[in-house]
This record gives sequence, structure tokens and C-alpha cells, in this order.
Amino acid sequence: MAWQPPHQPGDRHPKIPGAKRFLGRYSYGKGLGGTDEYTIAFGVALRTWAPLFNAEIDKGRPGPKVPTDGTFDWAVQRQMGLDKPPLVPLVLTCMGHLGNMTAGPDYHTARPLELAGKVQIQMVGGFNNNSLPFKLADQRREIDRLLHEPQLRLTERPWAASTHSRGALAFCQAWEDRNPNDPVWRNFRGGVNFGNPKRPLDTVAEWIPDPPAQGTEGLAPDCLTAPIPGMAEASRRNDLYADKKVGDKASELKVAIYQLVAYGKLFGQDSITEELLVLATQFGKVVWSLFAALSDGIQFVFNMDPHNVFDLRPATDHLAHVLNI
Repeated sequence: MAWQPPHQPGDRHPKIPGAKRFLGRYSYGKGLGGTDEYTIAFGVALRTWAPLFNAEIDKGRPGPKVPTDGTFDWAVQRQMGLDKPPLVPLVLTCMGHLGNMTAGPDYHTARPLELAGKVQIQMVGGFNNNSLPFKLADQRREIDRLLHEPQLRLTERPWAASTHSRGALAFCQAWEDRNPNDPVWRNFRGGVNFGNPKRPLDTVAEWIPDPPAQGTEGLAPDCLTAPIPGMAEASRRNDLYADKKVGDKASELKVAIYQLVAYGKLFGQDSITEELLVLATQFGKVVWSLFAALSDGIQFVFNMDPHNVFDLRPATDHLAHVLNI
């Protein structure tokens, strides 16, 4: 008969005493004793804890999920800290707007390394990824929470980031606002940004076959002033979010629309209202730029490949290089 993990009264396991101590932190886990026997009280406490813990994972806490049928398996032992996994480098993946945590270039770049047992992926979820304007503050908070999640132990191992679109935007903001003395950031090694709206001027990964032209940067009005060390910028020509010609009037109008979509900004410098006022007073001079900006946007809707489709093998190799694996 095949071995089964402890799951019913009378079973024994050397790690059950530690599990009882762990559950003893909660009101429903008091008085479980310290033996290695799977008791009825222990099973009740385990079944009470499991769905509550899984609900936290649904909100973004690191997995794996634990069984809710009272089985005392490896997942339960790991989440209770009784069976810590080997410390391999971690890759934080940040998805784009309307994206799926396991469907974008950010995740698929890191996945081959995870399958090879060389890294651990931690996806950033637990925020509204469908809202317009973007709710970047929620995504930023989740990034910061995960970076300082004790179970991820990022003060003890190197880590990198793989990001896409608005995920790149949120991560770059986190980088700009970081505390350089934070031990977590001291272990940061770089990574890859795909379609980064904050792409620094004339910065693009060497492996991109159709890079944006010289004199271009991301669509954001506050692009990075310098590349993030170790961070490759995977951006293709004609990606509306990452290929803005500096000083071009059509690009200014694109920035205005971006301000509305990303931040809900209607008024002030670089806002859509400002640009429409200029249009009203300088109709003849601006009308071509407006047409160019809208035309680029319409064409982009029909062909978003430059923003979503990449050769991921070089990006995976880059992650492995910066993490020294």
C-alpha cells in the first residue's frame, strides 16, 4: 500500500509537534499538546486553518495552497515553516493591464528557469488590474508587501524582476521610491521590462530585432532618467507605450492621452485639457499632430504585437545571467 501523509486520528509524524505549536497561535489551536499524534483536536484545528490560509493566498500571499481536508502534507509543512524550501533566486513578475498572471511575457520569461529548479517565481496579484484609470497605488503596495514578506526571505537571496506594460510602470515607480539602504533592494540584481512606459531615452535590449529609433523613450511624461542597473528594456518599434519621439508634437498628444488613462489626469501640465486648449487656439498648426497621434493609436489597436509579442529566449538568458545561475 502506498504511503499517505497523516490525515486521520491515530496517525503519527515527527513534524506534528511543530504544527501543533504553530496552530497554538490561534484561538482554535489552543491546548493541542505536544505529541507527534494526529488527534481529533489537531485535525479540527488544521481544517479550520487551511481555508483561512488559502484565502490569504488568493489575495497575494505566496503559495502553495494547502489541502482543506485535514491532510498534513508537504504544503502544510512548508507553509507552517516546518519544511523550508531550498533558497534559490526569486523572480518577481508584474503583469500588464488586463493581463493574466501566467500568460504574459513577464511570467513566460521566468517560467523555464522555474521548471529547471533554478528560480522561484512570485507573481504580483491582489489588485484591480481592470480599472481605468489605472489603480497604480494598489499595485505598488502589493509589490512592496511582497518584497518584505518574511516567507520570501529576500534579505537572504538575490532576486530579479520581470515586468510588462503597467507592471513595468509600477515596478519602476517602486525602484525610484526605494530606500537604497533597504537590505531587500541590496539583493536586487535586475531583470527585464517589456513595453515599459517609463523606458529611458535610447535604452533598448541588444537582442531586440526591431528596436525603437534613436531619440525615443517610453510614453510616460516622467520616464526614467537612467537605466535600472541590470534591467534590460525589451521594447519594439511602434509600441505606442514605449516608443515616443522626444520633442514631437504628436508624442505630446499621446502623453496627454496616457495621462488620462494611467492617472485620470484631466487638467494641468501635459494633460488632455491643456492639449485641447492648444488645439483650439492653434488649429491649423496642431491638426496634423493630432491626426498623427490618433492615427498611431488606431493602428496600434489593430496591431498590438509590438507591445505583446517578443522573442523570450534572450530575455530568459538575461535573467539567468543577472542572477548568476
